[in-house]
Amino acid sequence: MEKSGVILLAHGSREDESTTRWMEELLRRAANLLPDGLQLEAAYLQFNRPSLEKAVERMQEDSIEVVYVLPLFLHPGRHLRQDIPSLVERLAERKPGIRLELLPSLGEQPWLFEALARWIAAELPDAFYDGSAERWRSVTGEEIMRASMRLARDILGNRCFREGEEKVLMRILHATGDPTILGSVFFSPGAVDSGVKALRRGAAVIADVGMVKAGLNRGVLERLGCPVYCAAERREEVPASGTRVGNGILDLRGHLDGSVVVVGNAPTALMTVIRLVREEGTAPALVIGTPVGFIQALESKRSLMALGIPYITVQGSRGGSSVAVAAANALLEMAAGDRGSQGPVPAEEGGGK
Repeated sequence: MEKSGVILLAHGSREDESTTRWMEELLRRAANLLPDGLQLEAAYLQFNRPSLEKAVERMQEDSIEVVYVLPLFLHPGRHLRQDIPSLVERLAERKPGIRLELLPSLGEQPWLFEALARWIAAELPDAFYDGSAERWRSVTGEEIMRASMRLARDILGNRCFREGEEKVLMRILHATGDPTILGSVFFSPGAVDSGVKALRRGAAVIADVGMVKAGLNRGVLERLGCPVYCAAERREEVPASGTRVGNGILDLRGHLDGSVVVVGNAPTALMTVIRLVREEGTAPALVIGTPVGFIQALESKRSLMALGIPYITVQGSRGGSSVAVAAANALLEMAAGDRGSQGPVPAEEGGGK
């Protein structure tokens, strides 16, 4: 795997101290949500240091092989259209030992509009009621679902995804109602394909808790012949060591090879799966790991991304049963060629252990 780094490229300001202090705080907060192996640096187009070239050289010194340049610019003016692409192209020619990739700018992100609406709503809450909710009173659930999927597709915009990833993201958007989650969803290469093929073969589906099991599309599971197991249901008693859900995963170790593991609530379940992969060579076809919370959730998902097996995850403390179920049901529908209902999605009840 290539060693990667990201350079956040800002314009820069003559207000040197306040500008660099703001960037340092941005880097600190972003680093808390990103995998440990991903190097993060700042650079400035003018006025402040380091320049983009110096930041790239720093990456080279740390043996970074691929550098992604992310412009922190809103308006698609001359800097975005001409100056920055030309600068990246020139640097790529002068530094052949490192690959430079220019990412879409901050202003091109689809969740920016949602963030703007949230900001206005926080400042002017009374301006947000216009009576428009009344028009949905006589509409069927199926019509609401279709309208929701159209809106989810619009939110995704024209960004490119691997085959199947778009359907998973649309389901996650529908389940959470949160466009800002898009930037936190990560797929390993081929993850969707691996999960769909396993489900078509009738692979076992292993849920961490009852909320996840209850939300899976039972009709599609039965048509595909996929047995479902729940780690939380394997142990009634509270164990002397470890957690009930983690020990439940140990009880299910004989079903893990070739399975689709769906962890939406308990970080300890995901950590146990990771340990079995590392120590016993267990090989699930796919792990959907979206445990929610502040303790072990972020760490377990970072460990999953470094494991080398197919995964779908949500970085940071966000996630939950509804996210895991949405991803799993999208895969089930693709496996069965089913365009029907997703089935019930459980309400999130916090991070179980």
